[in-house]
Amino acid sequence: MTNTQQPSNTMKVLAVTGFTAVIALLVWLAITLVAALPSAFSSLASIAEGLQQARPHAEIVIANNNSIVNNGESFTVTWTNLNRNGVYTLYYECVDGVAIDMRYPANYTTPVPCGEVVKLGSEVTSLELVARSEKKRFIDVAYQIGFMPAGGDEVAYQTETAFTVVNVNIPQSQSVEDTTETPAGEVAGETTDTTEEEETTPATTPLTPGEPEVIATEIFELPTSDPDGFVDLAVKYVSVGRLASNNQFIPGGVIAEGTRGAFQFEVRNLGTKTSEDWTFEAELTSGTIYESKKQEGLLPNEYTLITIGFDTVGDTGAQSFGAEIDVPGDRNASNNSFSWAVNIVD
Repeated sequence: MTNTQQPSNTMKVLAVTGFTAVIALLVWLAITLVAALPSAFSSLASIAEGLQQARPHAEIVIANNNSIVNNGESFTVTWTNLNRNGVYTLYYECVDGVAIDMRYPANYTTPVPCGEVVKLGSEVTSLELVARSEKKRFIDVAYQIGFMPAGGDEVAYQTETAFTVVNVNIPQSQSVEDTTETPAGEVAGETTDTTEEEETTPATTPLTPGEPEVIATEIFELPTSDPDGFVDLAVKYVSVGRLASNNQFIPGGVIAEGTRGAFQFEVRNLGTKTSEDWTFEAELTSGTIYESKKQEGLLPNEYTLITIGFDTVGDTGAQSFGAEIDVPGDRNASNNSFSWAVNIVD
């Protein structure tokens, strides 16, 4: 009787041991699988994301960090990468009194011409802009980010959006262009005969080939000079572009090789006393330094607009230019120079 029960007990022990081993194996497999799942899902997600990024897109999505910007305040515009061969472009519609600068290429500040397509490059998907409004307190500016495929001259993809420029220095009830002032010596509602000063075009001196063209346009505002006052000539950048065959200045955001490059700057007497004769030294985009002849002294609040044209524009890419004035007895030397940059293109 005892011998019959012993094999049965042995089988029961073996069965329990095997069942326990199977359970332990299943638990270990479950733990291993749970530990491996996040890595597997992460790998699958990375593969899917890589495939998605490598897939060409057919639409540019623009993200503006601020749709309302203050006058002179910088803001950043970003857009999606189409993953195609070509260059991105910027375009904005001309609005009276509005000017836009871009900090491109690198950290250079470059004027953006309105109504023209500006090429930005193939890897640019973010751009810092600065907008200025001189005539209206609130003004909307429509702009487009586009894409020009490699080998083509037409924008194939583009997305348009807009931002609002706010100039708090302009009264809300009116714009600068609507402001009407009553001249001194004239009573509102009455008509007084006035004699306007005849504007004369300054003569230009014949230049030798290769010498920069300098055109000075003086603006008179009938100021008075204080003999005991002070002199403060200030120079300010105005625009960059090219000179036409008739020496007319044509503004533009870039300078093309083979054209006569040009830039303009203003020199104004912010002081109360007429300045002595003054000179300026200009650095051209080619790196050439031009030293001017003596310029006639300026009355208080009188200014002159200097246009410098040059045949040699330098190498393609971002090139700097600028000017510095020199006048005896100037009280403030911190505003006697400016430096700017422009993109030279083929």
